Amino acid sequence: MSILRGLTLSSWAIPVCLFFCWVYMRTKYHWTQVLGILVCIAGLGMLVSSDMLTDKNYPALSRGKGDAFMIVGATLYGFTNATEEFLVRRRPLYEVVGQLGMWGTLINGIQASALEHYAMTQASWNGATIGFLLAYTAAMFILYTTAPLLYRSASSPFYNISLLTSDFYGLLFGLFLFHYSPFWLYFPAFAVVIVGLIIYFWHATPEEQGKLNPQMPDYVRAAQPEHGAQV
Repeated sequence: MSILRGLTLSSWAIPVCLFFCWVYMRTKYHWTQVLGILVCIAGLGMLVSSDMLTDKNYPALSRGKGDAFMIVGATLYGFTNATEEFLVRRRPLYEVVGQLGMWGTLINGIQASALEHYAMTQASWNGATIGFLLAYTAAMFILYTTAPLLYRSASSPFYNISLLTSDFYGLLFGLFLFHYSPFWLYFPAFAVVIVGLIIYFWHATPEEQGKLNPQMPDYVRAAQPEHGAQV
């Protein structure tokens, strides 16, 4: 799969997330939000163009299979983000994040042991590998504990379109870690995406994206002392 096709298909997560937010919360989108999304996707197009102009492209081994995996992955990603927003607007953060971490650890552990056991035995477990793994784990921990806060204060579609800036941040790390030579188009592309994010909330406020009404879980309420005492 080419970079152009990959990045274009990955942006499918945005309309999927918008659709499921409407299903869950009946969110009403203003035309300026649609415009903001289109501006962000234009910024993504500039990033793709910069990669194409600098020959950062690779031949596809199985284009049809790659396209199918990208569409399925983007669909599930948009669905899970919208679902998580729906949950954090109605349940405590510790419950949603705790359940996410518990089930994610179990499922990923089973998946890794079943599909990647041999690869893990053949990997070079040196200091650099372990360091990068710990850094990646820390980054994922920060991401999945702060994303629910953004879902409450803004929305999951805003989170999804914000991820379009990830190429630029990857470039910044590449400058220091791998001494990349950035193509000039990266910088205006980043600016275009930021403008699109501003347009997205220019008219529609975060409060209009969904009702925020977290409820205390029954098991916590049952554990409280009687007569309304605080715990």
